[in-house]
Amino acid sequence: MFKKLSKNRSLSRSRSKRKRRIIIACCVIFLLWIVGFFAFYTFSIPHNKSQEKNLKSQYANITHTDAIVVLTGGMGRINFGFNLLKKNLSSKMLISGVYRANTVKTILRYNKDYPKDALQRISLGYDARNTHGNAIEAKKWMDKNHFTSLRLVTAYYHMPRALMFFKNVMPNIKIATTPVYLHNKIKGFRVVELLFIEYTKYSFWKVYFTLSNLL
Repeated sequence: MFKKLSKNRSLSRSRSKRKRRIIIACCVIFLLWIVGFFAFYTFSIPHNKSQEKNLKSQYANITHTDAIVVLTGGMGRINFGFNLLKKNLSSKMLISGVYRANTVKTILRYNKDYPKDALQRISLGYDARNTHGNAIEAKKWMDKNHFTSLRLVTAYYHMPRALMFFKNVMPNIKIATTPVYLHNKIKGFRVVELLFIEYTKYSFWKVYFTLSNLL
């Protein structure tokens, strides 16, 4: 009788200890996630004129790459790619994740200030449905053209996750990044919401790739 009682007490104590450890672990993970999100928010967008000035100088010092890869899904990305192409910072450009009904001519009709030889220099990718698909689509195009370096163009909040996928799919390709900043058009809570969703996705895939490499 007494042995049973002592055994039950020890079991309940071990269970309560286990619960505490789980709660503490969850709290630590949550705190780390919050700290990470604030860091992501702080460094993802320019918050003052000094940071904006640094961005402009960064854009001014862009180097040449074999190709430009633009990911669809946000404002200003394609036009930004056109500007890079016009400056001859690359010979070819891939727009990945395009709706199947669109052609290069259709895209040029809705995006102004494109290079004169755009039809010969721009390729469209129709297969990608997500960021991982963008990376796979870009790899096939890069291999086909025997390119060894690319400049990735996407929204500033999307860049960390996109770069992670591209590096995973193309570890031997040199990848330069040019994030597109449209913080003046996306304001207030919408900015926080976008970064919250994107950071959650980024965190999930970061953990996934880290564990995959360890196992």
